[in-house]
Amino acid sequence: YTISVPLRRLERDAQAMGEAPVETPTDPEAPREVRYLRDTVARLATDLLQRAEALRASEQRFQAVLENSLDVAYRRDLRHDRYEYLSPVVERTIGFSPAEMSELPHDQVLARVHPEDIERVRREFAEAETAGMGTIEYRFQCKDGTYCWLADYFVVQKDEEDRPRYYSGSMRNI
Repeated sequence: YTISVPLRRLERDAQAMGEAPVETPTDPEAPREVRYLRDTVARLATDLLQRAEALRASEQRFQAVLENSLDVAYRRDLRHDRYEYLSPVVERTIGFSPAEMSELPHDQVLARVHPEDIERVRREFAEAETAGMGTIEYRFQCKDGTYCWLADYFVVQKDEEDRPRYYSGSMRNI
């Protein structure tokens, strides 16, 4: 009895892991070590599939919460000067779709802050980068040209060199 036969079966079963739980028929002729290895791989594959399904379900629940919240959740990538994520309610809040907002560089977003608020907003953003978090209230020009008051709550996530990397937070129309 050669080890190549059960190893080929293991390889075939491993390829099927993404499709369904691996079933391992008992092969009484296989050496004990091969049977043990086969059974271990099957247990691990089944566990991995169960964990992947649990993660998928958890992500779906989290996505449902974000997409149905009245607050705008966001993550702004400071290095690439764009929003990585904006929840869909942003369109109801300020009139811009997530895709439209993602295309706006930070200076264009700030250009929509009311002229009477802009200096304070710039100062408070700078202070938040030092403090690691911020809460800023300001008037923002919506897509239709009207202004709404926003309360912006965020944390500043820093990179390995302690430089601001992301703003992650939520905004609400107050």
